[in-house]
Formats: sequence, structure tokens, C-alpha cells
Amino acid sequence: KVSSDNDNKSVFIAAFYKSGDKGSNKDQNLDRRIMVAPIVNYYKTYDSSTVIKSIKGANNADTLIDAMKQYQVVSMASHGTQHSLAIYDYNGNRKNYLTSYTIDKLDLNVFKNLKICLVSGCETAKESGNITESISNKGAECVIGFKESTTRPQSITWTEAFNEIIAKGGCVKTAVGYADWLVISKYETTGETDTYKIYGDYNISYEK
Repeated sequence: KVSSDNDNKSVFIAAFYKSGDKGSNKDQNLDRRIMVAPIVNYYKTYDSSTVIKSIKGANNADTLIDAMKQYQVVSMASHGTQHSLAIYDYNGNRKNYLTSYTIDKLDLNVFKNLKICLVSGCETAKESGNITESISNKGAECVIGFKESTTRPQSITWTEAFNEIIAKGGCVKTAVGYADWLVISKYETTGETDTYKIYGDYNISYEK
């Protein structure tokens, strides 16, 4: 079970790549580790009281589901498919998956406290019945996934840029716009910018 000092000011990050991995060719060979940490560990420029205290880690779907029940913002990044997001332990070993099938069995509106959820991974918003849609169907106000395969390092840049704007209090529309701009500017390619799908209200931001 995860918890925060103040559930009304909570942001939950589950990054399945090593902290500080900026997506160079060398970085792509690093072991992938699930780490759950406050956004402030990624970005040092804003008030840490708006995010949760550091959480050491997790390696099961229940932890992520518990986070989506509690927190206003949950951002997850890993290898994905239409119906799943892979979960790794600290040694880089894949432990299990968060799946749309598991989420579909949960109570209606179980994620009623969840304002913004990013499911960053290949095909997490592909066609209908995908894992992103499943989260949306359980009460989350805005959920973002990707319709096609994503690429590194573009996907990491996009995800961290999105997280940065959300943590600063920006809305989803602003966050995806900034993430798009940064990917295009840095890599001179559209990268992930035309492959994501938004379910719900993209004008929403979280309450600090």
C-alpha cells in the first residue's frame, strides 16, 4: 500500500527506466527498474510540498492500482501492449503486468480521485478496449496513452516533459503541447507527438 503526507497534494510516478536516463544510445542498454518517486526527484525547480515523499519502489500491479485509487496524478512508463504495462523489479527483472483485464474487474468509479493518468508505453491506447480506456472507464478524469509503438529516447523525453508541466500545475493540453514541442525541437522528428490519445477532459490540472 502506498500513502502520502497529504493525499490532496499527491503526484505518483512509476518510471520503469533508470532515474536520470535521458535516452542516449548507451542509456538504452541500462537495466530497467521500476521506481516510484515524487516528481520533485526529477525536477528541482518547484515547491516539494506539492508532491509526495519518496517511495522506495514497488513490483506488483496492486501497488499501481492502489496509487490510482489514492492520488490525483499517476504517471507510469514502461514496455506496453494494447492491454498491459510491464512491471520490473530493482534488478531489471520483469515481475508481472498491470493489465486491462485486471482493471476491468474493479468496481465502477474506483479511480474517482484520479484526475490525470499517463500510461506511457507502446500501444497502450491502441484501438478499443485498451488499458488506457480501461482506466478511464473506472472514473479517472483524464487518461493518456499511445496508439502506436513508441521509440526511445523520444518517449522518455516526451514523458518527462509532460510530467514537468503537470507537476507545475499545468493542464493536460499544455503538458502534451510542451512535450510535443520539446521532442520536435530536440530530435527534429515528430516522434511520439502524433501517436498519443487522450480520454476525458484535457483542460484538467491537479489541485495543489
